[in-house]
Amino acid sequence: MNLKNSLQQLVVIIFIASTISGMSYTLFRYKFPGVPRSLRQWSYGMMAPYQTYRTHNEQLTAQGKRPDGTWEIINMDAYLPFLRGERAMRSYLLTFRAQGDIILNQKYTEFAGHIKRLESDRGREWESIKLTIQIWPMSPAGYEYLRHDPFIESEFLVQIP
Repeated sequence: MNLKNSLQQLVVIIFIASTISGMSYTLFRYKFPGVPRSLRQWSYGMMAPYQTYRTHNEQLTAQGKRPDGTWEIINMDAYLPFLRGERAMRSYLLTFRAQGDIILNQKYTEFAGHIKRLESDRGREWESIKLTIQIWPMSPAGYEYLRHDPFIESEFLVQIP
């Protein structure tokens, strides 16, 4: 057996091991010992079609509190100018989510502060800003079709004074 064949077989073995490791993590959340995290995560990322399917829609929402105490939804288009999928991924702050709830909460608080400052620059003063995740069921009639009471729920994230 020559060096070329040995290297080819090694590459195939590593690929099969990472695929099996990624599949076991995707389906059973089992981590094979000895498989490096980076290799498992790479393969896990390739398993995206086999991961969970959601039956609801979610969207980050900012609300501003007026001096009279009422809350008004702030249009987030200027602060997250992306298509719906990318907007959702960016609003989840996935980079910070992996660092734990304390860091994630700090980053959402910073984001609320940026929104308050930018809204102030546009002449819209708010006493307080709160961020929530709105959740509503999917509908064949469209993304926004069931985004109203009694279907919508809000999950509180942060509020700044």
